[in-house]
Amino acid sequence: MNQAADTALFTLAQALEEKRLSLMIDANIDGFEQLLSSDVVYVHSSGYADDKASYLKKFRDGVFVYHGAEQHLEKVSALGDDAFMATGSISIDATIGGVLRHLQALLLVVWRKESGTWRLLGHQTTSLPQG
Repeated sequence: MNQAADTALFTLAQALEEKRLSLMIDANIDGFEQLLSSDVVYVHSSGYADDKASYLKKFRDGVFVYHGAEQHLEKVSALGDDAFMATGSISIDATIGGVLRHLQALLLVVWRKESGTWRLLGHQTTSLPQG
């Protein structure tokens, strides 16, 4: 990839992630659902994993209520022409299972273009040590 393509891919990754976080904070579950691949694997910082149906059910049931987030992407890598992986860090304020939490984590996301639309295929966060 050349520098212009790298910059364009980084810009795309930032835009998709900003949209994802905005939809989560706004509790726009229908909009958020449209971003998810039917094959998505969503691994939480707790180590628990969800598929699309189980994550959306928890979101709709109020298990996850997002109040704010700040994300810093550090690296974006193309995976062929129709997918990419992005890594970085994220800070999230959320109520999870009725408990207000401030989470700081490393982040890995994989996005794939499906029928011309970018969809989240993989998500994993790893909690940073508190202190």
